[in-house]
Amino acid sequence: MTVSCRWADGLISLVECKGARHALDATVSLRRRRRHSKSILSQSGRMNFRVASKTWSNQGRARVGTLTLPGLSISVETPCLLLSTRKGLPHFLSPDLLSALPTPDSNLLAVSPLHFVEAIPIETISKIGGLHQMLGLQEYGFGAVPRDSIVALPDTSSTNKKGASFETPFGRLLINPAEYMKMIDSLKPNWWVSLADEVPIGVSEKRHKTSVDRTLRWLDECITLSKTDGAAFGAIVGGCFVEERKRCAAEVVKRNVPGYWIGGFGLGENVDDHLHLLDTICGFLPEEKPRQLSCLGSPGTTTVSI
Repeated sequence: MTVSCRWADGLISLVECKGARHALDATVSLRRRRRHSKSILSQSGRMNFRVASKTWSNQGRARVGTLTLPGLSISVETPCLLLSTRKGLPHFLSPDLLSALPTPDSNLLAVSPLHFVEAIPIETISKIGGLHQMLGLQEYGFGAVPRDSIVALPDTSSTNKKGASFETPFGRLLINPAEYMKMIDSLKPNWWVSLADEVPIGVSEKRHKTSVDRTLRWLDECITLSKTDGAAFGAIVGGCFVEERKRCAAEVVKRNVPGYWIGGFGLGENVDDHLHLLDTICGFLPEEKPRQLSCLGSPGTTTVSI
């Protein structure tokens, strides 16, 4: 599973699931867990995810795998790190310095399509050939997520049935599925997350139910509108309401999408909520497909969630 969360100095962490071995957490030992050597393969157009082994313990479930993207000469072992970017380039790093970072750990980049609203016209990026061609980063994999943790934040009060609202440096933006998929088709990321109605902790269960209904409807619209070869990751929301999380996960799985994005974090919940919800959600998701988790917060919170 692939999971991403905001981290210090622009790093985003991709982890396998609760209890997974993490590149920065050397204290977690796999020797006490049962290993399953059978490889499981998930393929979708431009993505190949292979589970090399599964491990189980009383602290959680974990998978160790390999992610391969066509066009990249390397495969990335999971769990791994995903670099956060602004308009496709990492913070404080020029392209020449980016190439000096260790590979393959630095070859996956997270990008928000909303960063390009006040940048180069999206039609121009499409004519150039997408992000890879525009930035000259053909050996890097891009994963597109609508939100990030700093400059594209969900704005629940203005989200409605037409689309999701975000607070950005360019003002408040209401993005509908058609507009979002136009961005995705132009940027041509290796994988993209469907539009989601993310709701903070403290609102009613009824509002979370509405967010799940909208997110599922937008997922269907995004899949129908998509013209890109990138793999679609279905968004899973529901806040801290376990039944809504279960309902959303079960419905997204029915769509048979190539991967899953577990959203709705970083909006006021605590670490204990993370652990319980992740364990519940992951129990609904197929073992052979990648999962991505965003906006867990600090390195400490990330490590505990792993």
